[in-house]
Amino acid sequence: METNLKYKNHFDRQLAFNMIDIEATRRKIINKVIVAKLLNIATVTVFLSIFMGFLNAFPFEEFGMAFITYVFQGFFYLVLIIVVFGILQKAIQYILEIRGAKELLENKTRIYVYTAIASIITISIASVIGHFYLGVVFGTVMFFVRYILAFAALLFLAFLSYAFGSFEKEFIQNFKSEILPKILAFFNPAIKFDPNNFIKQASFDESCLFRHMEIYSYNGSDGVMGSYGEGNFEFSQLVVMQRTTSSSGGKTETKISELFKGLFYVADFNKTFSGRTVIFPDYARQVLGMQFGEMLNRTFEFDNTHLVTLEDTEFEKQFAVYSTDQVEARYILSPFMIERIKTIKSKLEKDTYFSFINNKLYIAVPSDSDSLTPFIFHDMTNFETIEPIYQIIGTLLDISKDLQLNTRIWGKV
Repeated sequence: METNLKYKNHFDRQLAFNMIDIEATRRKIINKVIVAKLLNIATVTVFLSIFMGFLNAFPFEEFGMAFITYVFQGFFYLVLIIVVFGILQKAIQYILEIRGAKELLENKTRIYVYTAIASIITISIASVIGHFYLGVVFGTVMFFVRYILAFAALLFLAFLSYAFGSFEKEFIQNFKSEILPKILAFFNPAIKFDPNNFIKQASFDESCLFRHMEIYSYNGSDGVMGSYGEGNFEFSQLVVMQRTTSSSGGKTETKISELFKGLFYVADFNKTFSGRTVIFPDYARQVLGMQFGEMLNRTFEFDNTHLVTLEDTEFEKQFAVYSTDQVEARYILSPFMIERIKTIKSKLEKDTYFSFINNKLYIAVPSDSDSLTPFIFHDMTNFETIEPIYQIIGTLLDISKDLQLNTRIWGKV
């Protein structure tokens, strides 16, 4: 409560005047932002309609491919459902975050139900358009005319979506250049902030938090760098895409998917350890219970790491710990350290990943939205709109204090 009061006092004294101008800009562009979101949905729907219409119109049976057709269509629709489900799930989570519906965000089952309903509606609309408008006889003049018009509409919608979406991007850039440095300076004037900088891929790979076959693209922003005593820390936003390749029936399939999106934190951990200890959110125990969840967790052991069991049952329900050195892991995860990790997760209010490797601490906080930017649908002159940014920056900057990184609470292992 006292911390929030300090945040509010800084907001009222140092930011309120600037936020009036920011809010004026927001009001000017908010209708354009809404149009951009609607255009995104329309673009996806038309894209789906084109493929569904083509499947309906193409005369597979004339080539003696009836059985293959059913298999192909079934596979296509399965992939389609997965893709649409993933897109809409992120959209629903974004809407819930805008509304501040924390309870719903934590209820994954309800989110899945909402996403399933939205997916059925979206695919049904696309199917109707594809069947009745685009599903004409393949190869006819009308077929080509309608598909040319459909592709033209797709490109036009995509262009409009990009054009209207640029207003929100410009708004975000202005906020980060004018307001974010002032918030960071409130916590520590010595902090360095570079909106175009981000944590190097070598650190991301070394953390062992997200296993992958091949990084397809690695991008980020909002690099924050600082020091605490003899150690240094940094964090930034990251968007990491991976490429996975699989072979079946002599065919090779390549898939590009999101590996990680969110905030990534690295700090010098002034303790010496030789092993690798990695801490993941424990979904298995949360869903299946302690006994069956632990059995499932053991199947995920990797790269000479083994599941570590601890005496803190509350911690065990929240996290699954893997390490190459059981003794060292328990040494690192002392009762004091466990309480600090639980505190960090509680403050961030998100699934949180930790690892202790090569005398460094790594923390990953996945998020579909930009954690250092306020939701554009909220009033910028209201402290509650900016408060989450204070909270997450304060938590990340306090990690060195929370984990006592600059205090030797044990000797060399």
